[in-house]
Amino acid sequence: MVGVRFNSSMNPPLRLDLEHIDLLIKKREETISRQAPQLLHQFPVNDYIALFSRYPKSGSYGHVSREVLDRTDAIRAQAGEVVLQQYHQLLLLQLIHQAPNRLKQIALTDDLRVLTERDLVRIAATIESPDEPAFYNYAEDRFQKALAICKLTLTPAGAQKIHLNRLPLRTLLLRSPLGALRLVAKLGGVQPCYDMHTDSNDLHLLADYNLPGWSRFYRRVAKMLELHPMVKCVWGSGWLFDPEMERVSPHLTYLRLLVTENGGHLLRFGSSSQDLENATRTSRTRRRLVAEGRYTPTSYLVCWPRKPLLEWASRAA
Repeated sequence: MVGVRFNSSMNPPLRLDLEHIDLLIKKREETISRQAPQLLHQFPVNDYIALFSRYPKSGSYGHVSREVLDRTDAIRAQAGEVVLQQYHQLLLLQLIHQAPNRLKQIALTDDLRVLTERDLVRIAATIESPDEPAFYNYAEDRFQKALAICKLTLTPAGAQKIHLNRLPLRTLLLRSPLGALRLVAKLGGVQPCYDMHTDSNDLHLLADYNLPGWSRFYRRVAKMLELHPMVKCVWGSGWLFDPEMERVSPHLTYLRLLVTENGGHLLRFGSSSQDLENATRTSRTRRRLVAEGRYTPTSYLVCWPRKPLLEWASRAA
């Protein structure tokens, strides 16, 4: 149950306790009403949620419409940043409370339903924790991911979370034009595809960040491809797929090889300050190699088309 507090060394429960979610909702409503008495009448949370129904069915998990930004700005202007963050906590809790009914309307495998419910429990427990720093605004990727999970558009699948998106064709044509054209021709288009992301706030995801965990993730994606025959591939991008990992961090080469040795594709994206920051944050070796001019963190896109992925999954079962 969500009401049981847990920390990074504990396993949270798998099932939502909707009565406890109700209690958390009431507490947030009372807190907001004490500080801004008319706010919830002026900006009903369900009206905010209704704005999400106008979002495209696929695209970036961090997509925010002008309508939603205007609503956010109005709440901030009237009640301040602290109340806005409390309002966004209430928004997440309302979406979590509605999630069991909405999950019934979505074609997910049993595995992904369980993982989704577990992640909703995690998010609710984070909201309840008094020790968590505030991050409930659109400037924070952590909030964008939590909101997408609660909207059921970003789906936990183990080592990664997936959502419907298109291949980033414009960037690929700039960085790897010939490879991009060949890949799109093979796929028969750029959408719909599963786009995959790491969520560093999810300790269960991080615990699966190894070869067995990634293998389970791709088998789960294969099951989703069977449910959704129009989805063309799964893809992701980042410095972790760089062939230079063989020299710099050989223990990470499986991230690329698992895909490229089983019918997947690798295309160069290029280097950015974000790649530099991400690649050097947790590794002294990579920091040293960068400082010595012997390594430049570079992003690559990996794409595993549905046919070879399904063939690999059938062999790996």
